[in-house]
Amino acid sequence: MAIVAEGQTEHWYFQMFKRHFPEIPFNIHPVLSFKMSLQQQYEKVKEFIETYQYVFWIIDADIIRKKNQITRFRQLKKSLSPYENVYIILLNPCFEFWLLLHYKRTTKWFKNCQDVTKELKKFLPRYAKTRSYYTSSHQDILARTLPLLNQAMQNSRFTVSQSPDPFFSGYSEMHVFFEIPFIFQHINRK
Repeated sequence: MAIVAEGQTEHWYFQMFKRHFPEIPFNIHPVLSFKMSLQQQYEKVKEFIETYQYVFWIIDADIIRKKNQITRFRQLKKSLSPYENVYIILLNPCFEFWLLLHYKRTTKWFKNCQDVTKELKKFLPRYAKTRSYYTSSHQDILARTLPLLNQAMQNSRFTVSQSPDPFFSGYSEMHVFFEIPFIFQHINRK
C-alpha cells in the first residue's frame, strides 16, 4: 500500500498509524520532500499503480483552490478512475478537518486551515501542527483520536452525502481509507 500526500500533518499521522499498526505494510510518499505540485503528486500516484495493491492520494482542497486548480484536479481524478486500486481522498479545507470530525459532525465550509484549527482546539486545546504534537511518545495523534474513529468515519461519510461540491463545504473522504477490508480488520482487532 502506498500513500501519496504532500502535507506534513498527513505524514506524521500515517507515521503514527504505522506505529500503532505495524502489521499493516505501507509506504508514505514522498519520503523526504514535501510540497509537491498537484502534477507531481499525480505522477507519483501513476508510478505506483502497477507496484502497489492500494494507492491512496490524500489531498487538501485548500491548496487546490488557492492555486486555482479545481478544474485540473477534476481532470486528473477522472483520468485515474479506471484504476480500481487508486483511492483519491479529498479533504476540504485540509487534513485537520478529518481530525475535527472525530469530535463533531459538520459540513461547515472553513475558509482555510487556520479556521479549522481554531474549531479543533475546542476539543483538543493543546493541538499544534507540529511533529512533536503528532508523534509524542506520551500520546500521539492516533492515540488521541483512535477511540473516536467510528464516529469520525460516520461524520466523514455524512460530509460526502451532504456536499454537492466538495470544494465549497466541509468535506472528508478519509473514511475510504479505513473502510478497506484489510485495514478495517486490523483496526477492529485493537
